[in-house]
Amino acid sequence: MAMDSCKMLGYHIPKETQVLVNVWAIGRDPKTWKNPSKFRPERFLEPNTMDYKGHHFDFIPFGSGRRMCPAVPLASRLLPMALGSLLHCFDWSLVDGVKPEDLDM
Repeated sequence: MAMDSCKMLGYHIPKETQVLVNVWAIGRDPKTWKNPSKFRPERFLEPNTMDYKGHHFDFIPFGSGRRMCPAVPLASRLLPMALGSLLHCFDWSLVDGVKPEDLDM
């Protein structure tokens, strides 16, 4: 909600206007992401890419500002442990006839 009237990118935003951010579009911007519509989790493996804590508005999975998810530290510690548990506790194998390079993840 806009606390005061303001002008942003040439648009006049009256006081008390509710402004919504299209996070779906931000995450699929071809100016920021190479092949944005493809599922490529390896793009996040590179060190020093983007901060997920709401400081880089190209990537905001946990929100930003006052409304940011309060469990960011928990999630950043829990996700690697959950993945490690899955890898440790299960025997993973491909279905007969499927090669690893044929997988489209």
